[in-house]
Amino acid sequence: MTVRRTVRRLWPFLLAWVLLGADQCSESSINADIKDVFGINTDDPLQVGLAVLGAKALGSDEERQAAEMGSTLRDFRRADHEQKGDRLLLKKDYEGAAKEYREALTWTGSGKQQDQKRESLENQLAVTLGDLAQGTADKALAAARYRESAAHYGKVAALTDWEAYRAQTQLSQAYALRNAGDLGASCSVLRKAAPITPVENKLAIDILRADLKQRGLDCP
Repeated sequence: MTVRRTVRRLWPFLLAWVLLGADQCSESSINADIKDVFGINTDDPLQVGLAVLGAKALGSDEERQAAEMGSTLRDFRRADHEQKGDRLLLKKDYEGAAKEYREALTWTGSGKQQDQKRESLENQLAVTLGDLAQGTADKALAAARYRESAAHYGKVAALTDWEAYRAQTQLSQAYALRNAGDLGASCSVLRKAAPITPVENKLAIDILRADLKQRGLDCP
């Protein structure tokens, strides 16, 4: 079966998935049909993404509609995992929420609009991992979680075009690295944040510098 024929036959299934996806039985049945007929696993964000790219590349109105349906499927998956994460976060189940936010990120596509959603998810995950680390008694595990939190703050800083927000995010990253015990890395990020931090937020920088100095690292 050619890619063109596959895409043309795929879009009604994708439309049905979008319309019925909220119903777990219908979703399961449609997912199984798509996998049986086309070999596409709709639980795999990579396979869905490739199907969308293939549909966009073929060019006809029908095939572009298939691509839109595929994109909607992907957006539905992302939103579903994000909402699950939000509900778990309200229950203070930080580990469960972090797992859902990670999964939501795998369903986030490319492009400016998707990058904005990715930025929001990365920030939510970074904050959640920090909360999780704070309540972790095992020091080594807590440090690992702070490092992961810092890594996601770094991704937020790389995605944002707003300088003041980048500074705030880098400052959060520096604090997370300090909490992980990575003092040198904390200082390095702090130096990036300091020049672009608004005057009203300079106190947080001074506090972190003083704390690093107390721990034996002078970070000018």
